Amino acid sequence: QKFTSIKNDYCLTFSHLSEITQTEDDTNISKNVFHFTKLSEVSNIGAGKIIDLIGVVTSVGDVNSISLKDGRQKDKIDYEIADNSIDGGMRVTVSIWGTKATSKKFSVGQIIAIKDLKISTFKGVSLNGGDNSFLCDATQLKLKESSELQSWYRTAKDHVNDINSLTEGNQASGTPSLRNVRLIKEIEENSNDDLATDPTVRYYINARVELVRNDSKMVYMACPSCKKKMTEEDTSASTYRCEKCGMSTSNPVPTYIITVKFTDGTGSIWTRIYGDNALPIMGNTKPEEVHKMFANDSEESNVEIRNFLNSLNFKEFSVMVKPSINSYNGQESLNYHGSNVKTYKPEKSNHFLLQRLSLFEAPKA
Repeated sequence: QKFTSIKNDYCLTFSHLSEITQTEDDTNISKNVFHFTKLSEVSNIGAGKIIDLIGVVTSVGDVNSISLKDGRQKDKIDYEIADNSIDGGMRVTVSIWGTKATSKKFSVGQIIAIKDLKISTFKGVSLNGGDNSFLCDATQLKLKESSELQSWYRTAKDHVNDINSLTEGNQASGTPSLRNVRLIKEIEENSNDDLATDPTVRYYINARVELVRNDSKMVYMACPSCKKKMTEEDTSASTYRCEKCGMSTSNPVPTYIITVKFTDGTGSIWTRIYGDNALPIMGNTKPEEVHKMFANDSEESNVEIRNFLNSLNFKEFSVMVKPSINSYNGQESLNYHGSNVKTYKPEKSNHFLLQRLSLFEAPKA
Protein backbone atom coordinates (compact mmCIF):
# COMPACT_ATOMS: atom_id res chain seq x y z
CA GLN A 1 0.00 0.00 0.00
CA LYS A 2 3.06 2.26 0.11
CA PHE A 3 3.18 2.33 -3.68
CA THR A 4 -0.51 2.40 -4.61
CA SER A 5 -3.85 3.68 -3.37
CA ILE A 6 -5.44 0.23 -3.85
CA LYS A 7 -6.58 -1.14 -0.49
CA ASN A 8 -5.73 -4.78 -1.22
CA ASP A 9 -3.39 -6.50 1.24
CA TYR A 10 -1.59 -8.50 -1.46
CA CYS A 11 -0.45 -8.05 -5.05
CA LEU A 12 0.83 -10.18 -7.92
CA THR A 13 4.32 -9.63 -9.29
CA PHE A 14 5.24 -10.70 -12.83
CA SER A 15 8.76 -11.61 -13.93
CA HIS A 16 10.40 -12.70 -17.21
CA LEU A 17 9.29 -16.27 -16.41
CA SER A 18 5.60 -15.35 -16.24
CA GLU A 19 3.28 -16.41 -19.05
CA ILE A 20 0.52 -14.01 -20.05
CA THR A 21 -2.25 -15.07 -22.40
CA GLN A 22 -4.77 -12.68 -23.92
CA THR A 23 -8.38 -13.49 -23.16
CA GLU A 24 -11.82 -11.99 -23.58
CA ASP A 25 -12.42 -8.86 -21.52
CA ASP A 26 -14.50 -9.38 -18.38
CA THR A 27 -16.89 -6.44 -18.27
CA ASN A 28 -17.72 -7.20 -14.62
CA ILE A 29 -14.25 -6.06 -13.55
CA SER A 30 -14.34 -2.40 -12.57
CA LYS A 31 -12.07 0.02 -14.38
CA ASN A 32 -10.17 2.78 -12.61
CA VAL A 33 -11.65 2.12 -9.19
CA PHE A 34 -11.08 5.16 -6.97
CA HIS A 35 -10.73 5.17 -3.19
CA PHE A 36 -11.05 8.89 -2.53
CA THR A 37 -9.44 10.49 0.50
CA LYS A 38 -10.88 13.74 1.84
CA LEU A 39 -8.44 16.62 2.25
CA SER A 40 -9.38 16.89 5.93
CA GLU A 41 -7.92 13.39 6.41
CA VAL A 42 -4.67 13.84 4.49
CA SER A 43 -2.67 15.39 7.36
CA ASN A 44 -3.26 12.30 9.48
CA ILE A 45 -2.09 9.80 6.85
CA GLY A 46 1.61 10.63 6.71
CA ALA A 47 4.28 11.35 4.12
CA GLY A 48 4.92 8.87 1.35
CA LYS A 49 1.45 7.33 1.34
CA ILE A 50 -0.54 7.05 -1.89
CA ILE A 51 -4.10 8.37 -2.14
CA ASP A 52 -6.83 9.12 -4.67
CA LEU A 53 -8.38 12.59 -4.73
CA ILE A 54 -11.45 14.27 -6.15
CA GLY A 55 -11.83 18.03 -6.02
CA VAL A 56 -12.39 21.34 -7.77
CA VAL A 57 -9.54 23.07 -9.59
CA THR A 58 -9.19 26.55 -8.03
CA SER A 59 -5.97 27.62 -9.77
CA VAL A 60 -3.70 26.38 -12.56
CA GLY A 61 0.01 27.10 -12.83
CA ASP A 62 2.26 27.12 -15.86
CA VAL A 63 4.11 24.06 -17.11
CA ASN A 64 7.75 24.38 -16.02
CA SER A 65 10.79 22.28 -16.87
CA ILE A 66 12.51 21.24 -13.63
CA SER A 67 16.15 20.12 -13.41
CA LEU A 68 16.46 16.90 -11.42
CA LYS A 69 19.46 15.85 -9.33
CA ASP A 70 20.57 13.39 -11.99
CA GLY A 71 20.67 16.14 -14.62
CA ARG A 72 17.44 15.17 -16.38
CA GLN A 73 14.70 17.68 -17.15
CA LYS A 74 11.11 16.95 -16.18
CA ASP A 75 7.94 18.92 -16.83
CA LYS A 76 5.78 19.93 -13.89
CA ILE A 77 2.47 21.73 -13.49
CA ASP A 78 0.88 22.82 -10.21
CA TYR A 79 -2.86 22.74 -9.59
CA GLU A 80 -4.63 23.99 -6.52
CA ILE A 81 -7.52 21.67 -5.74
CA ALA A 82 -10.25 22.16 -3.14
CA ASP A 83 -12.96 19.99 -1.63
CA ASN A 84 -15.81 20.44 0.85
CA SER A 85 -14.54 17.97 3.46
CA ILE A 86 -14.83 20.60 6.21
CA ASP A 87 -17.06 23.63 6.65
CA GLY A 88 -15.78 26.35 4.35
CA GLY A 89 -13.69 23.95 2.31
CA MET A 90 -10.04 23.00 2.16
CA ARG A 91 -7.44 23.18 -0.61
CA VAL A 92 -4.02 21.75 -1.41
CA THR A 93 -1.33 22.09 -4.05
CA VAL A 94 -1.13 19.12 -6.43
CA SER A 95 1.99 18.84 -8.61
CA ILE A 96 1.79 16.67 -11.72
CA TRP A 97 5.12 15.55 -13.20
CA GLY A 98 6.32 14.07 -16.48
CA THR A 99 4.20 13.45 -19.55
CA LYS A 100 0.96 13.84 -17.57
CA ALA A 101 1.89 17.49 -16.96
CA THR A 102 1.52 18.28 -20.66
CA SER A 103 -0.79 15.60 -22.05
CA LYS A 104 -3.91 17.08 -20.47
CA LYS A 105 -4.52 20.46 -18.86
CA PHE A 106 -7.51 21.19 -16.67
CA SER A 107 -9.08 24.59 -16.06
CA VAL A 108 -10.39 26.46 -13.03
CA GLY A 109 -13.80 25.19 -11.95
CA GLN A 110 -13.39 21.68 -13.34
CA ILE A 111 -14.07 18.72 -11.06
CA ILE A 112 -11.19 16.28 -11.49
CA ALA A 113 -10.36 12.86 -10.10
CA ILE A 114 -6.74 11.78 -9.70
CA LYS A 115 -5.55 8.29 -8.88
CA ASP A 116 -2.23 7.57 -7.14
CA LEU A 117 -1.01 10.82 -5.61
CA LYS A 118 1.89 10.72 -3.19
CA ILE A 119 1.72 12.76 0.01
CA SER A 120 4.56 15.15 0.81
CA THR A 121 4.81 16.99 4.13
CA PHE A 122 7.70 19.33 3.27
CA LYS A 123 6.62 22.88 4.22
CA GLY A 124 3.03 21.82 4.64
CA VAL A 125 1.10 19.12 2.87
CA SER A 126 1.24 18.79 -0.90
CA LEU A 127 0.45 15.98 -3.33
CA ASN A 128 2.53 14.71 -6.24
CA GLY A 129 1.50 12.67 -9.25
CA GLY A 130 3.50 11.26 -12.14
CA ASP A 131 3.28 9.01 -15.15
CA ASN A 132 1.66 6.29 -13.02
CA SER A 133 -1.17 8.62 -11.97
CA PHE A 134 -4.53 8.67 -13.72
CA LEU A 135 -6.28 12.03 -14.19
CA CYS A 136 -9.73 12.62 -15.61
CA ASP A 137 -12.73 14.93 -15.66
CA ALA A 138 -14.73 13.56 -12.74
CA THR A 139 -18.07 14.65 -14.21
CA GLN A 140 -17.64 11.96 -16.87
CA LEU A 141 -17.54 9.29 -14.16
CA LYS A 142 -21.01 10.28 -12.91
CA LEU A 143 -19.97 10.02 -9.26
CA LYS A 144 -22.04 11.40 -6.40
CA GLU A 145 -18.91 13.19 -5.11
CA SER A 146 -18.72 15.06 -8.40
CA SER A 147 -22.26 16.43 -8.23
CA GLU A 148 -21.79 17.38 -4.55
CA LEU A 149 -18.62 19.31 -5.37
CA GLN A 150 -20.30 21.09 -8.28
CA SER A 151 -23.10 22.24 -6.01
CA TRP A 152 -20.66 23.36 -3.30
CA TYR A 153 -18.40 25.25 -5.71
CA ARG A 154 -21.25 27.38 -7.05
CA THR A 155 -21.24 29.30 -3.78
CA ALA A 156 -17.59 28.75 -2.77
CA LYS A 157 -16.04 30.13 -5.97
CA ASP A 158 -16.65 33.73 -4.90
CA HIS A 159 -14.35 33.38 -1.87
CA VAL A 160 -11.75 30.88 -3.07
CA ASN A 161 -8.90 32.87 -1.49
CA ASP A 162 -10.51 32.43 1.93
CA ILE A 163 -10.48 28.63 1.66
CA ASN A 164 -7.79 27.30 3.97
CA SER A 165 -4.81 25.54 2.47
CA LEU A 166 -2.99 22.45 3.69
CA THR A 167 0.03 23.62 1.76
CA GLU A 168 2.01 26.28 3.57
CA GLY A 169 0.93 29.85 2.84
CA ASN A 170 2.91 32.16 0.64
CA GLN A 171 5.38 33.70 3.06
CA ALA A 172 6.22 36.61 0.80
CA SER A 173 2.63 37.80 0.72
CA GLY A 174 1.82 36.76 4.26
CA THR A 175 -0.97 34.43 3.26
CA PRO A 176 -1.80 32.06 6.13
CA SER A 177 -2.62 28.40 5.71
CA LEU A 178 -4.57 26.10 7.97
CA ARG A 179 -1.27 24.51 8.98
CA ASN A 180 0.40 27.58 10.48
CA VAL A 181 -2.38 29.69 12.01
CA ARG A 182 -1.63 29.19 15.69
CA LEU A 183 -2.55 30.25 19.20
CA ILE A 184 0.28 31.90 21.13
CA LYS A 185 0.48 29.03 23.61
CA GLU A 186 1.02 26.61 20.72
CA ILE A 187 3.84 28.77 19.36
CA GLU A 188 5.57 28.88 22.75
CA GLU A 189 5.31 25.11 23.12
CA ASN A 190 6.37 24.15 19.58
CA SER A 191 8.82 26.79 18.30
CA ASN A 192 12.00 24.92 19.30
CA ASP A 193 10.87 21.64 17.74
CA ASP A 194 9.56 23.34 14.61
CA LEU A 195 12.82 25.26 14.12
CA ALA A 196 14.77 22.01 14.40
CA THR A 197 12.92 20.59 11.38
CA ASP A 198 12.32 23.80 9.40
CA PRO A 199 14.46 26.92 10.14
CA THR A 200 12.16 29.00 7.90
CA VAL A 201 8.99 28.21 9.87
CA ARG A 202 6.49 31.04 10.27
CA TYR A 203 3.26 31.30 12.21
CA TYR A 204 0.20 33.51 11.94
CA ILE A 205 -1.51 34.85 15.04
CA ASN A 206 -4.65 36.84 15.70
CA ALA A 207 -3.92 38.80 18.85
CA ARG A 208 -4.32 42.13 20.61
CA VAL A 209 -1.62 44.57 21.64
CA GLU A 210 -1.00 44.39 25.37
CA LEU A 211 1.90 46.83 25.37
CA VAL A 212 4.19 48.74 23.02
CA ARG A 213 7.48 49.16 24.84
CA ASN A 214 8.39 52.78 25.61
CA ASP A 215 11.84 53.02 24.08
CA SER A 216 13.65 56.12 22.82
CA LYS A 217 15.31 53.88 20.21
CA MET A 218 12.01 52.73 18.68
CA VAL A 219 12.80 55.00 15.72
CA TYR A 220 16.21 54.87 14.06
CA MET A 221 17.74 56.67 11.11
CA ALA A 222 18.01 54.34 8.10
CA CYS A 223 20.15 54.65 4.99
CA PRO A 224 18.03 55.77 2.00
CA SER A 225 19.90 53.26 -0.15
CA CYS A 226 20.38 50.02 1.81
CA LYS A 227 17.93 50.69 4.71
CA LYS A 228 20.61 49.82 7.30
CA LYS A 229 20.93 51.81 10.51
CA MET A 230 23.04 54.96 10.20
CA THR A 231 25.21 56.55 12.88
CA GLU A 232 25.07 60.23 13.69
CA GLU A 233 28.22 61.78 12.25
CA ASP A 234 27.87 65.48 13.04
CA THR A 235 25.36 66.57 15.67
CA SER A 236 25.50 70.23 14.73
CA ALA A 237 24.93 69.53 11.05
CA SER A 238 22.55 66.60 11.69
CA THR A 239 24.40 64.36 9.26
CA TYR A 240 24.39 60.58 9.39
CA ARG A 241 26.78 58.02 7.94
CA CYS A 242 26.12 54.54 6.55
CA GLU A 243 29.11 52.27 7.09
CA LYS A 244 27.85 49.74 4.57
CA CYS A 245 27.44 52.18 1.69
CA GLY A 246 30.24 54.51 2.85
CA MET A 247 28.04 57.57 2.39
CA SER A 248 26.88 60.48 4.52
CA THR A 249 23.56 62.31 4.31
CA SER A 250 21.49 64.87 6.12
CA ASN A 251 18.30 63.17 4.92
CA PRO A 252 18.15 59.73 6.57
CA VAL A 253 14.89 57.80 6.62
CA PRO A 254 13.23 57.59 10.07
CA THR A 255 12.31 53.93 10.52
CA TYR A 256 10.43 51.99 13.18
CA ILE A 257 11.91 49.18 15.25
CA ILE A 258 9.29 48.51 17.92
CA THR A 259 8.85 45.82 20.54
CA VAL A 260 5.26 44.71 21.07
CA LYS A 261 3.69 42.35 23.56
CA PHE A 262 0.84 40.42 21.93
CA THR A 263 -1.73 38.36 23.80
CA ASP A 264 -4.60 36.16 22.65
CA GLY A 265 -6.03 34.65 25.83
CA THR A 266 -3.81 31.55 25.74
CA GLY A 267 -0.55 33.39 26.36
CA SER A 268 1.59 36.35 25.33
CA ILE A 269 4.84 36.89 23.42
CA TRP A 270 7.18 39.81 22.85
CA THR A 271 7.67 40.48 19.15
CA ARG A 272 10.10 42.79 17.35
CA ILE A 273 8.62 44.57 14.31
CA TYR A 274 10.54 46.65 11.77
CA GLY A 275 9.82 49.35 9.23
CA ASP A 276 6.44 49.83 7.61
CA ASN A 277 5.17 46.62 9.23
CA ALA A 278 4.90 48.65 12.44
CA LEU A 279 2.69 51.38 10.96
CA PRO A 280 -0.71 49.70 11.63
CA ILE A 281 0.26 49.05 15.25
CA MET A 282 1.47 52.64 15.65
CA GLY A 283 -1.88 53.92 14.44
CA ASN A 284 -0.32 54.88 11.07
CA THR A 285 1.62 57.61 12.86
CA LYS A 286 4.74 58.36 10.86
CA PRO A 287 8.05 57.47 12.55
CA GLU A 288 9.38 61.03 12.16
CA GLU A 289 6.52 62.27 14.35
CA VAL A 290 7.39 59.79 17.10
CA HIS A 291 11.08 60.70 16.72
CA LYS A 292 10.22 64.35 17.37
CA MET A 293 8.40 63.38 20.59
CA PHE A 294 11.51 61.66 21.92
CA ALA A 295 13.82 64.43 20.67
CA ASN A 296 12.03 66.97 22.87
CA ASP A 297 13.32 65.87 26.27
CA SER A 298 10.75 67.42 28.60
CA GLU A 299 8.18 66.22 31.09
CA GLU A 300 5.41 67.40 28.81
CA SER A 301 6.88 65.37 25.94
CA ASN A 302 7.28 62.29 28.15
CA VAL A 303 3.60 62.49 29.09
CA GLU A 304 2.69 62.85 25.42
CA ILE A 305 4.69 59.74 24.55
CA ARG A 306 3.13 57.68 27.35
CA ASN A 307 -0.38 58.75 26.38
CA PHE A 308 0.30 57.99 22.74
CA LEU A 309 1.66 54.49 23.43
CA ASN A 310 -1.19 53.74 25.84
CA SER A 311 -3.68 54.62 23.11
CA LEU A 312 -2.27 51.76 21.02
CA ASN A 313 -3.10 49.07 23.57
CA PHE A 314 -5.91 46.51 23.15
CA LYS A 315 -6.15 46.89 19.39
CA GLU A 316 -6.24 43.60 17.49
CA PHE A 317 -4.18 42.51 14.51
CA SER A 318 -3.28 39.50 12.40
CA VAL A 319 0.50 39.10 12.38
CA MET A 320 3.01 36.76 10.76
CA VAL A 321 5.54 35.70 13.41
CA LYS A 322 8.95 34.18 12.70
CA PRO A 323 10.80 32.51 15.60
CA SER A 324 14.59 32.47 15.83
CA ILE A 325 17.14 31.25 18.35
CA ASN A 326 19.84 33.71 19.43
CA SER A 327 22.97 32.81 21.41
CA TYR A 328 24.63 35.24 23.84
CA ASN A 329 27.34 34.36 26.35
CA GLY A 330 26.61 30.68 25.86
CA GLN A 331 22.90 31.15 26.59
CA GLU A 332 20.23 30.53 23.97
CA SER A 333 17.03 32.55 23.81
CA LEU A 334 13.98 32.35 21.59
CA ASN A 335 13.07 35.59 19.82
CA TYR A 336 10.13 36.48 17.60
CA HIS A 337 9.95 38.91 14.68
CA GLY A 338 6.63 40.12 13.30
CA SER A 339 5.65 41.21 9.79
CA ASN A 340 2.64 41.38 7.46
CA VAL A 341 0.61 43.15 10.12
CA LYS A 342 -3.03 43.43 9.05
CA THR A 343 -6.26 44.63 10.58
CA TYR A 344 -7.92 41.90 12.60
CA LYS A 345 -11.07 40.46 11.03
CA PRO A 346 -12.99 38.43 13.62
CA GLU A 347 -15.13 36.61 11.05
CA LYS A 348 -12.02 35.35 9.24
CA SER A 349 -10.25 34.45 12.49
CA ASN A 350 -13.26 32.49 13.73
CA HIS A 351 -13.51 30.80 10.33
CA PHE A 352 -9.91 29.56 10.67
CA LEU A 353 -10.51 28.40 14.24
CA LEU A 354 -13.65 26.45 13.33
CA GLN A 355 -11.85 24.78 10.45
CA ARG A 356 -8.97 23.77 12.70
CA LEU A 357 -11.40 22.34 15.24
CA SER A 358 -13.16 20.36 12.52
CA LEU A 359 -9.90 18.50 11.85
CA PHE A 360 -10.28 16.82 15.22
CA GLU A 361 -13.80 15.59 14.60
CA ALA A 362 -14.33 11.86 14.31
CA PRO A 363 -14.85 10.75 10.69
CA LYS A 364 -18.48 10.44 9.71
CA ALA A 365 -19.71 6.88 9.32
